[in-house]
Amino acid sequence: MESTSRLYDTLTQLFGQYDVWQDKRHFKALAWMVVGLIFTGQISPTTWLVYVNTEVYAQSTVRRFQRWLKMSALKLTISMEPSFKVL
Repeated sequence: MESTSRLYDTLTQLFGQYDVWQDKRHFKALAWMVVGLIFTGQISPTTWLVYVNTEVYAQSTVRRFQRWLKMSALKLTISMEPSFKVL
């Protein structure tokens, strides 16, 4: 879990630089979701739990992730095409 903690710490430092967060917990939840996404390669909050270091119940963490992903203020555009081409 050392690598997940280091990645989490780096992401929270990065996300914390921006003054767009209403609450500190928002960018911390985002950091854990990014860690889970990187390590699992899946968009599934339940599979991310293995990589989340928290003392909160797993169900609470999954609900937090699901609420975060369903926020109406959040607009995500997922592109399946690469943003660059290899020559």
